[in-house]
Amino acid sequence: MQFLADRPFADDHPVRGHEKKHEERLAAYLQAAAGMRSRQASAEKTAPHSASLPVIEFGIEYERLYIQWCEQMIAKLAAEGEEHQPGGLAK
Repeated sequence: MQFLADRPFADDHPVRGHEKKHEERLAAYLQAAAGMRSRQASAEKTAPHSASLPVIEFGIEYERLYIQWCEQMIAKLAAEGEEHQPGGLAK
């Protein structure tokens, strides 16, 4: 079994693919939330869809955190890759 950290870092590293997927999900959640907020402004607060907004907001925060984790992993893997390159930090 090969782990993500075992692979040499490159622009096509699987973490980048995960990051892109979650960026797309975040965009969809943000769009859905905007639509819900505009509908809520003109509808009753007791309408069934008003309970869905907190779920969408949770999804937004989850995707933001996942993207942040991907960015941290990308930076870590890139730094580790530089350390192992000729002229890198590890000597």
